[in-house]
Amino acid sequence: MVDVLKMLGRRISPGLDGAGEIGHIVVKLNGARCLCGRRGGMEAYAGRGALERRARRRHAKGAETELLKIMKKRDRPRTTSGIWAKALKRDDRLACKLIAKAVEALCAGVASAVNVVDVEAVILGGGLGVRLGQPYADKIAKAMLPHLFNDHRPPPVLVAALGDLAGAIGASLLSPPAPRAAG
Repeated sequence: MVDVLKMLGRRISPGLDGAGEIGHIVVKLNGARCLCGRRGGMEAYAGRGALERRARRRHAKGAETELLKIMKKRDRPRTTSGIWAKALKRDDRLACKLIAKAVEALCAGVASAVNVVDVEAVILGGGLGVRLGQPYADKIAKAMLPHLFNDHRPPPVLVAALGDLAGAIGASLLSPPAPRAAG
């Protein structure tokens, strides 16, 4: 998913324990239920788990998809970002449709965050974001333009260069050095 951290000087502003949870920005009032129990957040539309649940429901109703076949062939209990990438590469209609819906949710939510925080760049992370890469980021960037207040100078949407470890590495760089042992 995408994280937002507001840096003030060299300090992260943690808010009241919810800072950075951009996946829970509501993109549809009373929309799909998220695993957190709330409704309509980006995660409920663009999170890998939500996408998988939607794919399974549609498959159970007769929709054809490569997703579950690839998952079974790889002996995986859940879809992974690699499985989604392979299905998209095969032009799986259901996978393409679900990812297009995810882009819709992401563009509305990310644009809303950009409108509030006015960031210099949007960094797309998470398994799907990193695996699907810059073409996926470019789709989000294009789709969010109509939702941006300052659409004449949109921030670039880039893929996290450090992959899934970006958050952990960034947090470790911001933490104070460990005290040295005496002696």
